[in-house]
Amino acid sequence: LAPAQIFEYNGSPVVEMVGKNCFAIASDYHLGVQLQTIATDFQRAFKIHGKLYISLSGLTTDAQTLQHGDSSAGSACHPL
Repeated sequence: LAPAQIFEYNGSPVVEMVGKNCFAIASDYHLGVQLQTIATDFQRAFKIHGKLYISLSGLTTDAQTLQHGDSSAGSACHPL
C-alpha cells in the first residue's frame, strides 16, 4: 500500500449542545485512513480556558496542532 496523504485522514462526527447553565460535547474517538482504523482513542474536544471549549471534526493534523501547541498556534490545550 502507498503511504496515505494528509488529506485522506478521516474526520468524525461531533455534536455540541448548549443549555441555560450547561453544555455537552459528544464525539467519536475513531481515527482512520480510508477504510483502515489507526486509533480508537483520538482526542477531538479541548478546553481552551474556563469558559471556552472547542471540538474539531475535520483534518486530523489541525486537532494535533491545537492539542500539542505549536509556536504559531499558541500554547497547548487541555483534552477533555
